[in-house]
Amino acid sequence: MRPRIRRVLEILMRSDDWIPVSALAEETGAGVRTLFRDLLELEYFLRPYGATIDKKRSLGVRLSGDVSKLAFRGKNEQTRISWMTAEQRQLSILVFLAFNPRTVKLAEIATLFSVSDSCVSSDLKDLDAVLERSSPGVLIVRQKGIGVSLEGPEWRLRAAALDCIVQLLRPEQLLQVVRASGESGPIGRMAAVLGMVRDRERIVDAIARAEKRLMLHFSWADLSLLFVYLGLALKRKTVRHEGVEPVFLSPAALSVPEDVARDLWNSLAASDPDETVWLRAVLSSLEAGESGESVSVHPAVPRIVKQLSASLSAGGFTGCEFDPRLPSLLEAALSPIVCKKLFSIPVAGQFSFERLSFPSVSESSYDAVVRDTVIPLARELAGVDLSMRDLEPVRMALLTADGTLAPRKPNPRIVVTCLEGLCMAHLVTSVIRGSFPEVVVVASLSSDRLGEEWLAAERIDLIVSTFPTGLSSADEYLVSLPFDAAAFRTDFAKKISLFRARPDATAAGRSGSGEWNISPGSSDASAAPASAAFPEDAESAVDAPISLLQSFRLKLVDAPFLEEGLTALIAGEVAKGKKEMLRLKRDLDERESYGQVVLEQSGIRLFHCRSAAVGKPVGGVVRIAPGAPGGAPAAAMPGATYVYLIAPDPAKPGEIAALSKISVALIEDESFTLALRTQNESGIRKRLFAVFASSF
Repeated sequence: MRPRIRRVLEILMRSDDWIPVSALAEETGAGVRTLFRDLLELEYFLRPYGATIDKKRSLGVRLSGDVSKLAFRGKNEQTRISWMTAEQRQLSILVFLAFNPRTVKLAEIATLFSVSDSCVSSDLKDLDAVLERSSPGVLIVRQKGIGVSLEGPEWRLRAAALDCIVQLLRPEQLLQVVRASGESGPIGRMAAVLGMVRDRERIVDAIARAEKRLMLHFSWADLSLLFVYLGLALKRKTVRHEGVEPVFLSPAALSVPEDVARDLWNSLAASDPDETVWLRAVLSSLEAGESGESVSVHPAVPRIVKQLSASLSAGGFTGCEFDPRLPSLLEAALSPIVCKKLFSIPVAGQFSFERLSFPSVSESSYDAVVRDTVIPLARELAGVDLSMRDLEPVRMALLTADGTLAPRKPNPRIVVTCLEGLCMAHLVTSVIRGSFPEVVVVASLSSDRLGEEWLAAERIDLIVSTFPTGLSSADEYLVSLPFDAAAFRTDFAKKISLFRARPDATAAGRSGSGEWNISPGSSDASAAPASAAFPEDAESAVDAPISLLQSFRLKLVDAPFLEEGLTALIAGEVAKGKKEMLRLKRDLDERESYGQVVLEQSGIRLFHCRSAAVGKPVGGVVRIAPGAPGGAPAAAMPGATYVYLIAPDPAKPGEIAALSKISVALIEDESFTLALRTQNESGIRKRLFAVFASSF
């Protein structure tokens, strides 16, 4: 808030009487016309706090409404976006107008983005040109003295808004909006101010139910796109429109059952046939997040893939020999692109990456085959115009052809996951398999399906991801984006060499040779150390179980006890000082923000994290006393059992291995989980000793 406006607010708060504008101008040292402009800006600041300014000719102005919340400092930053470039601001203005289907004053937009009215007018002129070029029929309507609004065919208007959002936010930023992470940061504030995050919980729950009906999980990028579309549709559901275009009535492109789309919409708003048709088109255009999961492909896609295979074979692309998995991967990559183009839904931009060469022909010839085959067939069979940029996912799928053979030895075991889409995960997988044949890729995922139980059950040693997962059951390697295969090979070889130097580093390695060799094709194979002897790690493999046995405690808590206080209780039990306790609670809360870990077999809830607040691995049990009433709705159930496992940060391999043994026992050893739920501290330690003894 500017100093003069803050001064005006202070003057108005001093009295409930009418204050002449001339008196305000005299006291603030500004002109009367300037004061009228300041009062208009002040109204927008007051609106979120339930207050307003009454104006009366010949009497003046005064505050009205609930003024009890006006003792704030700096909160105006929560209702303004002042950090954007001119291009970002223009995109945001269009998104704001789409999410607010009403006539908006220029002064409101100017205040929102901390610019002048003339700057907003200039931005609107630039937007006119953009809309004329990319979204014919969508117009910014100006009413002199009243304001501006976004008008036009409803579906084209929504598609234009989605396109602006895709240009404005990267996939991982959109995912932050969906997950409500970083709400206090610039992305979270921007989404809130533009109106993109209302009804977040209802929309997320409705999407989860739709995924269950379809028996699949959408990729992170397309899940975020669906979330934003539903928010936009709910804001615009009352806008009158002229029905749906014929393209939305084509059964060939609508692969999602109508009742799924109808039930999804009806769970959020009143029944509307047109909204159901539009939503069905959006759902049919989304990419599945895992291999083997897919909405039915567009009828034209199998023919396009078959012709592409024949063209590549005729062109001498010996590196593109299709294995049984590749055609289905190509169909899963191409079908969402065709459907999105058919319905004018934006295709999220793919990260750029180094272009890999095929052994027998030049790269330009390869691109020519894809361009000359896929683009004309898509136009002929599906009626859509594709560009090479749109076909990047298809290209990445083709690049996996050299790496689809299974590795010879199952060491080490990794999972590859990506928020951008399944094709990026498969591209990273193909590079790993081509250069590191000793590494086995257990799965390539795109959706948020990873969990501690799954990692332990599949004996995963390393998570290769484009986005921090926050999981602690396996080490994590973050892929640098934009993806560069040569740089990735070099850096990943270093990561594998560190694993190779660590004794007993993987679950698979414990029963095998324990010696991992980097593929001779790796550019960094010579960097791997000849010796794999870290004495301090070998020592930690013995010390860590002993430390856990000595420190493992049982805490009995009387009911009622609110679950939200568990992290504070655990931190108080483990940490030695107040500073360490606060640090550990923050680390536990941060891990919990990614989602609760509940073991399905036993019903035990697991708290775990890495924290610099502890110097050695710590574990224990919190058990709610049985037989007592539960109390408040958020209270823990009587007899509920909670296990906490805390690793130091940084942690030695032996310490992580000891905690992993407990994690595996929580999943596989029923006698151990029974002891945690029923026995005293001595009995629990006896079972814990048996867990460690069985692995030596």
